[in-house]
Amino acid sequence: MTEPTPEVLEVYVGSFGSPSYGLWWDGKQLVYESFVSGYEDRLQTVIAPSDAQWKKFWRTMDAIEVWSWSERYEPGARFEPKAQIRDGTHWSLSLQRGGLSVQSAGDNSGPGAADLDESAPFAAFAEAVSRLTGGYAFG
Repeated sequence: MTEPTPEVLEVYVGSFGSPSYGLWWDGKQLVYESFVSGYEDRLQTVIAPSDAQWKKFWRTMDAIEVWSWSERYEPGARFEPKAQIRDGTHWSLSLQRGGLSVQSAGDNSGPGAADLDESAPFAAFAEAVSRLTGGYAFG
């Protein structure tokens, strides 16, 4: 039977102008951190999910087919003045467990949608991460 804990888990979502969240496995426990806008007021805490929480997380990862996510998601072309600078949401994930692995990232977009807010797989991913932490915000 595969251990419920990962070999690798590193996830991040956020931007300079809004709250940002990170979670990683240090080999023994999960470390969660959050920052407010501008990457200030850092909160860091250690989390020890139960086996049931891990199993539910991995079931969700399988259900959203995270293992087949593309390496990179970019927003579609938009009509904007060349001088327009958009500050958006960046996310990244590295997961490895039981012979499966994925590294994926995006800027303002995600699996199945050019707009991150419309990506159902990413929304399910963020919800699963929050559940794994016992309800801390993620996304």
